Amino acid sequence: MAAFAFRPALTHFRTAVADAPDYAAAQLARGQAAEALGEFDEALEAYRTAAGLAAAHRVALATIASAWDSTRSPWTRSRAPRRRGAGTR
Repeated sequence: MAAFAFRPALTHFRTAVADAPDYAAAQLARGQAAEALGEFDEALEAYRTAAGLAAAHRVALATIASAWDSTRSPWTRSRAPRRRGAGTR
């Protein structure tokens, strides 16, 4: 999806969490839109909030790990080793 589609989505989810800050799904979606736009600090804050609201929400927890790795580690996804058999014969 093109980045231009994430800007209105982020605006929408910012409004949603302003109206209902305890809505974990909106916090998660805000984090995903912010991450897609490179706004990593906001993304991490939203993911942490979502995880705190719904500790059992596996997607939020996995996304926190993914965002943290992509913003704090020199080891990016593009350099990550392939899974065995992925794209090989």
